[in-house]
Amino acid sequence: MGILVHRSFPDEDANGVIVTKNLYNINHGYVFNVQYKEYSIVYPEKDILHDQIIVYTISLEDNDYTIEYLSHSNVPQLQGKTVLTDNEIYELADYCTTIKRHYYYDLPNDCNCSYNDFAMDIELKVDSQVKSRKVYIKQARIYSTR
Repeated sequence: MGILVHRSFPDEDANGVIVTKNLYNINHGYVFNVQYKEYSIVYPEKDILHDQIIVYTISLEDNDYTIEYLSHSNVPQLQGKTVLTDNEIYELADYCTTIKRHYYYDLPNDCNCSYNDFAMDIELKVDSQVKSRKVYIKQARIYSTR
């Protein structure tokens, strides 16, 4: 059993969940589901969409990732903007890579699978209460479809 120890996020800028496996095709990547402020990802309000993104761990440009949006948040306050900036997505993708590698290579797991098939379920927050738009990892656990 584990415990979570972190401060509360009473007025977060964004919240979300990441699965460190591409659930849609065979190209290695991470699936981000993120939403503005405290709008729920798990139990969304009727007719409210969130940003859903595949972050591929390859790129043809000068960074390590390629960003593909599958859907965009339609929360009116965003006025058509994305929930996260590209730099926040890149920062989170780096965290995902570090966490996934650690759990796959450094800790025992019963996956009996390849690195690409192994996945983590990571909860995140973006908050401006302490510092301007800081990314936080709230929780990470092995993703299981069982």
